[in-house]
Amino acid sequence: MNLIIDIGNTLTKLALVDDNTIVALEKHSNLNWPTLESIVEQYNVQHSIVSVVGEFNDEVFNKLRNKIPVLFFTSETPVPLKNCYTT
Repeated sequence: MNLIIDIGNTLTKLALVDDNTIVALEKHSNLNWPTLESIVEQYNVQHSIVSVVGEFNDEVFNKLRNKIPVLFFTSETPVPLKNCYTT
C-alpha cells in the first residue's frame, strides 16, 4: 500500500493506493502524528510521497520517515513531464 499526501494551504489530503487503485481518501485540517501513524498501521503502508505547498509539521514527517520510505515531491523531483507553469 502506498500513501500520497498533499499538504495545501488549508487542508492536507491523503490517498491510499493499492495496485493503482485508490482505496481510501481523507482530508485533515491539522494532520498529527497519532492520526498518521494509525493510517500507516491500519493500511500497512509501505511507501509514501509528500507534496507540500502549505506549512507542515517537521516532527510529524520525521516520525513518518522513521517508519517507511518517504519521497518529498518538489519542483526538483525528476519526472517524465514538463511543467509549463510560468510562476
